Amino acid sequence: MSFLKSNNFFLGIVVVSFLIPFVTFADFTVSPLLIDVSADARDNFTRTITLSNFGSGYTRLYASVHEIEVGEGEEIKAFVPASMSDMTTSVTSWIEITRGRIELTGDEVKEVPLTIRVNPNTPAGLYHAYIGFASGFNRDDAEAKILGGKASGVVLRILVGGKQQEFLRLISFTTDRFSYSDDKGTFRYTIENTGDVPLSPKGDVIIYNARGNELTSIPLNEDGSAIIQPGEKVEYTKELPYINRIGKNKAFLTLEYGVANRAALYDTNFYYSIPIHFLILIVVLLALVLTVTILMLRRGGAVEVIESHEAHDVPLFVRTDRTHNEYEHDIDLKKKSE
Repeated sequence: MSFLKSNNFFLGIVVVSFLIPFVTFADFTVSPLLIDVSADARDNFTRTITLSNFGSGYTRLYASVHEIEVGEGEEIKAFVPASMSDMTTSVTSWIEITRGRIELTGDEVKEVPLTIRVNPNTPAGLYHAYIGFASGFNRDDAEAKILGGKASGVVLRILVGGKQQEFLRLISFTTDRFSYSDDKGTFRYTIENTGDVPLSPKGDVIIYNARGNELTSIPLNEDGSAIIQPGEKVEYTKELPYINRIGKNKAFLTLEYGVANRAALYDTNFYYSIPIHFLILIVVLLALVLTVTILMLRRGGAVEVIESHEAHDVPLFVRTDRTHNEYEHDIDLKKKSE
């Protein structure tokens, strides 16, 4: 008898030891309570659900996804049975989340990834789903608690076809050809908002020398006060920074914008910096070289001008006999030159 009692006691210890891991506590929280997204057909996105066990014991949770009907106040009115015939409108078929058991020890926090893949043929509209988490010995037990409203979870709200477009177009970015003082030389850029929401682009223009070294930068819309409305085209003009050097410079424009999705615009332009005193010196030297060149051309190309005189008669003597007196102006063709 004592043997049987001891065996029963031992069996009880074994059973209790086996069941301890399956003992669950409802001391856990789920966050966030609402996931609200705007999407288009074919969109894929991932969110994270955080489970926190603030109890001291071990708990086992199961996730269950259900389509729900929501009232005017965003309260859950009813669970909608899953439809396997029309995958385009069955929101539960878009959702990917672990269906295995989720184990949490005391004071443990665990993140569960949630992936939504909107069907390519989904019509525009508003879709709701409920992702519930409940403790239980198995999935059926946990799912029964979720359907009975005895579980915590996340409401998923998906607006298909209502996704706002955030898009800016950089039409042009130009600079003056030369910059030679603080107030001489500007750059201009024109932006058009072709999206659906007001946007406030921020960025800068970085000036580099010919070797690629950064010289200076100019912030653009640093306080975010310049807002471009949908369909609006705006041109901005700013002064080029004064650079006390002669040479070619590169102006590199960068603008970032977007609320839900960040994007950027880039463009490059080149100009020359010439300090005013160097410019004056160059002008003086050019004027001096031009003057010297003109004087040299005038001297080298001078032609002696011979004054014209009236014509005079020159007497011509013809010898009639062999005797003739020579005169200084006579030319003797027979006489050899000495």
